[in-house]
Amino acid sequence: MRIAMALLGLVVAGSPALGQTSSNGGAAPASPARASLSPVGVYDVYLTSPDGQKAEARFMVKGESGKYEGTWSFAAMGMEEPLPLDTIRVVGNEIQLGLMLPNGMGHRFFHLTPVSADSFVGKTSGGPRSAEVAAKKVR
Repeated sequence: MRIAMALLGLVVAGSPALGQTSSNGGAAPASPARASLSPVGVYDVYLTSPDGQKAEARFMVKGESGKYEGTWSFAAMGMEEPLPLDTIRVVGNEIQLGLMLPNGMGHRFFHLTPVSADSFVGKTSGGPRSAEVAAKKVR
């Protein structure tokens, strides 16, 4: 767990456009062509820092637009309790997730854009540097 939390603590960049407020749900209106983008599901996530450090995680989202809820977990790295997602929204063609890290490590956002029906790529924001993110929907 310490490696995963250090990776997130060291590799994410600030995002003034999103600020530090949480928004559970609150999906922005999607254009008709993108109305089918939904964050609901279970995803395996692969994070890569600018210096090549890697971490694996999993997030789960359930609910419906404006009422999403979910969790983020580093179970593969020894973190037993999942962290609640406090931001889950769809903005245009992007899924945005946010969570508060434990031990005063701050808030992090994940910006994911689909590359296929069940695969997403993106970046993190909310800390000193940005990590690359790849996510695969598994359920």
